Amino acid sequence: MMEVHGTCQKCGQYVLVQVDEDATEEEVNEAATLTCGCKGSQEEKELKESIGKCRENIETIFGKGRIAEILQDAVEDVRSGEIEQMTLKLDKRTTAKLWVDASGKVAVEKKIIQKVSANA
Repeated sequence: MMEVHGTCQKCGQYVLVQVDEDATEEEVNEAATLTCGCKGSQEEKELKESIGKCRENIETIFGKGRIAEILQDAVEDVRSGEIEQMTLKLDKRTTAKLWVDASGKVAVEKKIIQKVSANA
């Protein structure tokens, strides 16, 4: 590890950060952005945390199969607003849904419809 100055990508401020000795300039600046206290960097940090948490939730709900991969690939696009929401129909009873909830966090849902009927 070494200490170097990086540039916050949000406000341009120089920030002293610790990075691996083989870190690229881009990695140094990304570390500086996540360390900086400016509003833009804090929003960036919250965004990365939200995306990371959503990816964990996807793995918890769907495991590591192909459906999880498709959802994982769409998380950043849904979070950025490029995709408003994504719904996958997995079979006749099961859907997977990804969207940004009212609090601004990416939500993931697996819905299994079970029909129960009775005749008298």
